[in-house]
Amino acid sequence: MTLIPFKDFGRVLERAWCRETSSNPDRWNPDEPCKWQCDVTAMAVKAYFDAKLLREKGRFVDGVWRPHYFNELNGKRVDLAPFYSPEIVQTGASRELDSEHIKFMFANLNFARRYRILRENIAQVERIIYSF
Repeated sequence: MTLIPFKDFGRVLERAWCRETSSNPDRWNPDEPCKWQCDVTAMAVKAYFDAKLLREKGRFVDGVWRPHYFNELNGKRVDLAPFYSPEIVQTGASRELDSEHIKFMFANLNFARRYRILRENIAQVERIIYSF
């Protein structure tokens, strides 16, 4: 069980994200820490707050369509690692991911490793902030 209230979770993530949690570590930048973190971030929001996990595809200025993961919590879109507006030019329809898709995500060892590191980092930040 987490001590982190949802309203503080974004600030915790900012301290937990790192190159090792990024899906594109070569392009990760500490000045934009949420970039390349959407999949592990959305999974963490699902785990910590029992939010729905959703995916949509976005077309970037380079013309490539890439998946983007986010959540729905209490009927509202929650995106703690949003697309960067100047880079995204179009989004497709979103859909909720079922347990089979989540198993598929964890079968990807790179994703599983990045998610484990993010959870460890969140726990470390939680211990620092909420220890009394």
